[in-house]
Amino acid sequence: MARGGINRVLVENARDALIARGVNPSIDAVRVELGNTGSKTTIHRYLKELEAEEGARLDDEALLSDTLKEFVGRLARRLREEANELVSQAESRHNEAVGDLTKDIDSLRDDLATAQSKLEDTDSALTKERDARVAAETDLATAKTRVAELESSEKSLQERISDKDEQIESLEQKHQQAADALKGYRKEVADQREQIQRGHEREVRSLRDELRSLREDVASRLEEVGKLDRKNAQLVTKLSDSQKQKRALESELESVRGALNALSTRHAKLETQTERLDDNAKTQRSRIAKLEQELAEARSELLAKDQERTRLHAQVATLEGLFEGFKNRLAENPAQGEERAAGSDSA
Repeated sequence: MARGGINRVLVENARDALIARGVNPSIDAVRVELGNTGSKTTIHRYLKELEAEEGARLDDEALLSDTLKEFVGRLARRLREEANELVSQAESRHNEAVGDLTKDIDSLRDDLATAQSKLEDTDSALTKERDARVAAETDLATAKTRVAELESSEKSLQERISDKDEQIESLEQKHQQAADALKGYRKEVADQREQIQRGHEREVRSLRDELRSLREDVASRLEEVGKLDRKNAQLVTKLSDSQKQKRALESELESVRGALNALSTRHAKLETQTERLDDNAKTQRSRIAKLEQELAEARSELLAKDQERTRLHAQVATLEGLFEGFKNRLAENPAQGEERAAGSDSA
């Protein structure tokens, strides 16, 4: 009894199953098909018995005539030709598929190289824009510092202008007071002259003395009036200079405000350009990721095609082995038949 619980029927079924799948029914293959059970010696014995029975069936001249042998030979050649044709067609389709995949891969590589080049250009432009943005931000910070200094200077100038305005107002008040005093003095002198003229006849001597005294006083007063006039002219000149200074400072302040507005506009434009470049870079990276995924899928498909081609070659090799074994048995069977016929005659 065979070891491992196997019998001839199980070995025959395993061998037939392997042949149906196009696998060479070797001892190891049959043992694996049986679930790695049974000894190799027993499996080899059963396989020999099955081959001997098949050979005996082929040796029977009643079952295998010359016409049948010729038919089997033609059938074997036909099967081999059809198998070769199928393999050639499969190889042709495989080569076409490989060519198409190669073209697709080359195209994808070109697209990937173009996308990478564009991405490098975009990164370079983005770097330049970022440098320009940093420079602009530095200029803006400098401008803000300058504006702060100018605003501080403006505040100081405004205070100085306010002081000048107060001084000018004070000078105008003093000038008006001096003018009023001069007008009152002239009126007073005129009144005194009228009084002197009315009392000229009565007080000729005393008035001459008083007139002399008054003339000295008038000369002193006139000299004082001249001083006031000169001082008033100086005040008017200072007022004019202060007004000119005020206009120059106001013009300088207006220029600084214009420069600040120009810098703010340039900063806004740079921020818009940077955002647009960031969006372009994201789009390019997404497209590159998609191309890389398509390339990976093409490589997987090509690998599957190669595996299919290997499998077809293995099947063809198995068929050729089976055909060669079958032909060898056909070639050996006539001799065995003659030996059997000779044994029957001697008996």
